[in-house]
Amino acid sequence: MTAASITATISNHSKEKEMQSTASSRLALAIVHAGVSIVILWFAGTALGQMSDTRQQQALDSIKQYAIDMNEVLPCVYMAMDPKMRIRDEYGDAEVSVALKEYAKGGASSEQVTALRRVYSNYSKVNLVVNVKIAGKACFDNGIIRDLANLAGKGRPLLMRPPFVAP
Repeated sequence: MTAASITATISNHSKEKEMQSTASSRLALAIVHAGVSIVILWFAGTALGQMSDTRQQQALDSIKQYAIDMNEVLPCVYMAMDPKMRIRDEYGDAEVSVALKEYAKGGASSEQVTALRRVYSNYSKVNLVVNVKIAGKACFDNGIIRDLANLAGKGRPLLMRPPFVAP
């Protein structure tokens, strides 16, 4: 292929791209018209559907701490709450699913969401309570019941922890 035929192919490809209306296509088209390398074109296209590295790291740290906290909190929630209360659905797996869905709507890529779910799964190790009396005492002694009542500390829901807090 000659340089002229490559330019014609890119030009034809650019005309097809002009018909698409997404923002990423317009950005890619602008890069092609500017004569920038195809490698940069690929990078720009993939970077549009992701959270920043800083925000993703904050999310990873937050979801890891949440999983660790839930190992201690969830047994207290299940022992202390009336079975009819909805709070059981507001912690743990159910809350993680809601938070990750919102995170994806906010611009996270599926790979970023999958990484967060993997971290939660790796650190979520809720054990069965063998002795309810000892476990119940630990819930009070460790301040879990207080934290749940105040939505603070270990009892703070994931949706109230950065970066999952609604703006």
